[in-house]
Amino acid sequence: MKKICFMLLALLGSAVLISACHKDDSQVYSQVGDQNFVNDASSSNSFEIQAARLAMSRGVSDSVKVFADSMVNDNSKIAASLSVVASQNGFTIPTTLQPVDQNNLNNLNTLTGVAFDKQYAAIMVTAHQGVFSLYTSAAAINGVGNANLRAFAGAQATGLQTQLSLSERLAQAVGGESGQ
Repeated sequence: MKKICFMLLALLGSAVLISACHKDDSQVYSQVGDQNFVNDASSSNSFEIQAARLAMSRGVSDSVKVFADSMVNDNSKIAASLSVVASQNGFTIPTTLQPVDQNNLNNLNTLTGVAFDKQYAAIMVTAHQGVFSLYTSAAAINGVGNANLRAFAGAQATGLQTQLSLSERLAQAVGGESGQ
């Protein structure tokens, strides 16, 4: 009888330990920090809008201009939604671009015409690969800790996948090398 009681007690203790570990694991958000996500997402949105505005004035290809117009519209909506979610949850939207985004914008500012179109298309592929990865990481169970940010990130996945596909097609159309 003692053995049965001991085994039941050990089994019960193991179940408590296992459930406690599971609870701890669900609170570990290791992939993307909340404010870091807001910073990176905001920077990528701002960069894509600014780069698209440049594309509408410096680009020569109609496909670049159409793509750029859709980037201004889509990313303005994403930026507005991010701003609402961030402010409701105590996060700050940065006013400056991350260094990689600023460097890409500086690079585009030096170009015009066909050279601009090719570089813009190539940068858009790389930027959209990065932003899609950022948002899918943030939306994962072990992504950002804030549930509202995680839901926001997950809600953007389909649209961001579409933007990535469109940027890849644009790069092929204008002869930009995707993935630069």
